[in-house]
Amino acid sequence: MRETDYESFCKRYVEEKGGFYIKLPAMYHLGIPDRIALLPWSCVFLVETKTPVGKVSKIQDYMHVKIRKMGFKVYIVDDKKMFMGLVDKELSIAERKWKRSRR
Repeated sequence: MRETDYESFCKRYVEEKGGFYIKLPAMYHLGIPDRIALLPWSCVFLVETKTPVGKVSKIQDYMHVKIRKMGFKVYIVDDKKMFMGLVDKELSIAERKWKRSRR
C-alpha cells in the first residue's frame, strides 16, 4: 500500500472521530511530520506516515526528537490498526484529562 493510501485512511478516521487531520507543508522546515491531528478534548499529536518498508530519514528523526522535547507527541504510523488504536487511546486519555480539569 502506498503512503498516500495510508494518509487518506488516517484522514477519514480522524474526521469520523470529529477531528481534523491537517497536512503540514515541509517547504520551510525539512523533516517535520506529515500531518497534525486535532481531535476533541484538546487532543493534539503529529503523525509521520510510512509504508511498512519505509524508513524515517535522519533529518526526520532529528526533527521528531526536537518536537518531542517541546512536549508534543509524534507518532510514526505504518499500519491502519495501529493508527486506529493510537487515535482511540489518545482520545480516551484526552477526554479523561479534560473531564478531570472541569471538576
